[in-house]
Amino acid sequence: MKALVSLVLVSLLVGCVAPPVRNIQDGYFFSSRSPSLKFKVPSNWKLNKTDSQSGYEDYTKGGESGGHLGTNITREYFQFIENTTNSNQANKVIEIVFSRLEGQYGYFPANFTNTNYLAQKKEVLVDGNRYNTAYGFGRTNTNTYGPKNCYIKKMFRRAVGNKKNSIHIAVYKVGISCQLDVKNNYNKIISQYESELNAVVNNIILKPSV
Repeated sequence: MKALVSLVLVSLLVGCVAPPVRNIQDGYFFSSRSPSLKFKVPSNWKLNKTDSQSGYEDYTKGGESGGHLGTNITREYFQFIENTTNSNQANKVIEIVFSRLEGQYGYFPANFTNTNYLAQKKEVLVDGNRYNTAYGFGRTNTNTYGPKNCYIKKMFRRAVGNKKNSIHIAVYKVGISCQLDVKNNYNKIISQYESELNAVVNNIILKPSV
């Protein structure tokens, strides 16, 4: 009889557990799945795009294709547009990507391998975790900013737990002059925007709950 009662109680508890979600609730971005995340979405951020994909994907190692080797991957993607104060003009673009590997990769990249990504390093952020970070530069596909339609982006990435889960955050500062000599001055450009890009991640996305 006790066993039957226990089974009923467990069934009721399981039935009451809310399914894992990733969405915006009451002005907060909320992820109940690993990696869990919760932050207050600023009033000047607009959720611009979401996407969820699942399927088999080959992987590469050392720049070479893994052939028929690969794994099933589930990705959830969220993109926010941050407007400048009292304006509809975009100031930053924020992307958050959660990935789940249904099988292990042959490796998990310790860093970014694209040579267009500069100043690669590891940084401990406000949540106490170590992230692989890197910078990239590019041109937007719009002429909204005229000669200032380029951007600098900083990427933050870390594996979670047994490395089957990962989180990737990218913050783009748009409206950068395309006339800048990035190749020879990227350290100077990075130093100009580094604190602003880090603040988005440390002070908003990863800020510990109080």
